[in-house]
Amino acid sequence: RARERANTVALTSHAKYHEARAKELGTTPQAQTHQRTAWDLYCEIALMDKADFASRREAMGQAIELLPSIPPGPATQWLQNVVANKALAATGLEAVALKAMRIGNEKIGIQERASAILMMKDSVDALLKDETIEIEQLRIPLRLLTMSLVAAAEETIAKQAPKAGVAPETTLLLRALPGEKWRASIEPSLAVRAFKAFIGIALSADNVDMALDLLAKGLQRAPGQSIEMADEFLKVWMLRLNPPPDPRRMGRTWQRIDC
Repeated sequence: RARERANTVALTSHAKYHEARAKELGTTPQAQTHQRTAWDLYCEIALMDKADFASRREAMGQAIELLPSIPPGPATQWLQNVVANKALAATGLEAVALKAMRIGNEKIGIQERASAILMMKDSVDALLKDETIEIEQLRIPLRLLTMSLVAAAEETIAKQAPKAGVAPETTLLLRALPGEKWRASIEPSLAVRAFKAFIGIALSADNVDMALDLLAKGLQRAPGQSIEMADEFLKVWMLRLNPPPDPRRMGRTWQRIDC
């Protein structure tokens, strides 16, 4: 009945009950079930055309807060439904961008964070395909989301570039590269930072061809920053070719010599 009447108060109360139960139960499978139920309810409220906008916006914010704990498939599909909704698109993108800014400070694994950021990026890509969308309305949220993507990429490069192999989060972030329409909407200085970060991610994923392609596109966008971008390419490339020695291995080597 609550659904039929678009009774968002009852549905929100039900969602909050399940969310509270999830917190009480910690990391158990039962907690995951309650959290998923809460998320499903928040998602449903957000997309209720008959509900008042304030309730929809609040539910959307709650659903976005829970995104890192939701499987990528349903989370991406819901986000794309949000940004495809004319009434929610701009507000939804703003909420996504603010969540992306906060996610770096949350106590979750780097791979889980990269997965959540990729979901958000995919939803924005879906929005940008809509030719009726005014890009000016999205400029600030896109800037915030770009800053979050770049920060995650820079952190991953610092941790993973000197190591052998390709980490799962590096592969995820490689797919989070902003497209041309997105890059064109942000100011040149941030675009240069994005090019440098994703050149580093491509090299960390051992995809030299992609890194070279990004370098070429970066030089077209900002010729005046050519040395800065080329230096970043060479720095990360050399790290991949000549990683610094592992102190733990060096310690074991010296122990064997002492023996």
